[in-house]
Amino acid sequence: MRAARELCRAALLVGALAAAVPQAALAGGIPLEGLGGWEADGLGQGYAFAGVGALATAGARVVIPARLQGSYLYYDFLEGAITTTVRSPGVTAMTGLRLTGSRGSLTILGGAEVRWERRNADTLAAPSLRRTSWGQVLQGEGDVALTRRWHILALANYAGAARYLFARASIRHQFTNKDWKGPRTLFAGMEGTRQGNDESDAWGAGGFFECALVPSRISLSARAGYKEVWSPDTLHRKSAYFGAGVYRRF
Repeated sequence: MRAARELCRAALLVGALAAAVPQAALAGGIPLEGLGGWEADGLGQGYAFAGVGALATAGARVVIPARLQGSYLYYDFLEGAITTTVRSPGVTAMTGLRLTGSRGSLTILGGAEVRWERRNADTLAAPSLRRTSWGQVLQGEGDVALTRRWHILALANYAGAARYLFARASIRHQFTNKDWKGPRTLFAGMEGTRQGNDESDAWGAGGFFECALVPSRISLSARAGYKEVWSPDTLHRKSAYFGAGVYRRF
């Protein structure tokens, strides 16, 4: 049930942000992108996001991306014998530079976010807490072509309002539609992740599958693997993780 609720939250974010796409960008012919994703584990922790962006060209190899993104972070942490659950929706605005080349690209984004956080402890002695916090956001994305079919991809995001870092590195292989003339292109790969803050930390390793629908410029992905989660001075909790993502270029 919790997983279904988080998927509903992600879907609502997609709809709300898609409705906010600037009509001026569409009318002016500026390329747009839509993206969303969700990851969860068997311990009731995860992250959902959805966003829209504009891609302004500033040269043959330079793009200026701008994104508006909604997210929902949820996790728990142990402090002594007390378990505290954290639920934190937020809105982020970012812009930066994307440098492209024949063998890959590098994107650096920066911006700000606001989060509405709710904390509940499993003891009557600790009341529920609600707070609104602001912070900076920094994100880096990159991909490098090892060969025509093998790519290395990396992403790191720091959300200052939640003091939360997420990093992912992966290697991906294109194994169908190698000339890009067919309607679908399939990829598969392996990944490693590290995420958390000073209250909850985690690492994971697994695999993923992607399907690019070439004519409609939509990419769908699914991920799964092994994950360990811990709080300071506590034992590691082990679980599977799973996730999904979507990207659309307009």
